[in-house]
Amino acid sequence: MTHAQSDTIQTQGGQGGWGQPPGAPPPGGQPPGGQGGWGQPPGGQPPGGQGGWGQPPGGQPPGGQGGWGQPPGGQPPGGQAWGPPPGGGAPAGGATTFDEVVANFKLLMQRGNPALIQAYIALALASALFALPSIIIGLATLSAFHSGSLAGAAGFGALGFVFGIVRFVGAMLIGVLYYGITRTQRALLFEGPQAVAGGVQGVLKRATENFGMLLIGCFISGLVIALGVIGCGVGVLVTAFLFGMTPYLIANGMSDIGAALKRSYELALRNVTPLILCILVMCAGIFVFWAIGAVAALIGSALGTIVYGIVSFVFLIAATAFQFVLAQFMSAAHISIEAADAQIPVVR
Repeated sequence: MTHAQSDTIQTQGGQGGWGQPPGAPPPGGQPPGGQGGWGQPPGGQPPGGQGGWGQPPGGQPPGGQGGWGQPPGGQPPGGQAWGPPPGGGAPAGGATTFDEVVANFKLLMQRGNPALIQAYIALALASALFALPSIIIGLATLSAFHSGSLAGAAGFGALGFVFGIVRFVGAMLIGVLYYGITRTQRALLFEGPQAVAGGVQGVLKRATENFGMLLIGCFISGLVIALGVIGCGVGVLVTAFLFGMTPYLIANGMSDIGAALKRSYELALRNVTPLILCILVMCAGIFVFWAIGAVAALIGSALGTIVYGIVSFVFLIAATAFQFVLAQFMSAAHISIEAADAQIPVVR
């Protein structure tokens, strides 16, 4: 697969095929089930005025759009397509498995591309810069409270609210870039380690491609997911499950946000079991990690402001490493779903 093919998920049509499949009936014959022939039917043009299903004499099928078969010598020009096959209906893809997700996650971790790791570190440092004012204000609030200055603690608390908004906006922008980095993770699995060139600058440049559309897509999909609050909280889990893959689809080539939401819905329903298992694993990991962090914070605050600051700094570093692992795992899940759906082989 070429670099351009790995970076673009096409949404129109199914796989175009030019060749005659093995075992096709002789000219003039009818395939089993009474469906139209795979080759060129007698009389030329098939019903409905569509282009020929087989390879017409002289080369390319009329209009450049073939059937579903694989052309001789590899995949058709334009890369793998995710859209429905000609005539409508769901694409002829399959579902992934949890074992496949785990295997692809291990492969991503083993390849451990330095540029990818450096990009995560760069984004983590940016997150830390946005979080630093809130941490400093939190320490000042804690110090004022311990000294008995309730008015000072209240003042720092109000200031912390303002910087909390700044931190939220920064986290949202950086979160969009994390989705953009899935382009590199996807290339590592579909094209191999050699596909990632240009160092950390190349990774970040690829992540910022189509940034505006990705930002809008993340915002809209977030609103759609938030509508699940109507279901008393449980609905959010359902909408997050159904539409959580939308940013990944937009980051990797789908420019129509509505189509990406619909595609996420379809893929989620097709991969219910592996997705649920992935979510359970992630939730368990997050719960354990933050439980440890909460205990450490309580101990640190009891021992004084300096110890609390040290604990907060160490926990921030640990959270960055943990976030990298979680991102690799969820990216492996999304890429595995795409590979099974579009029949794209992972380079082992």
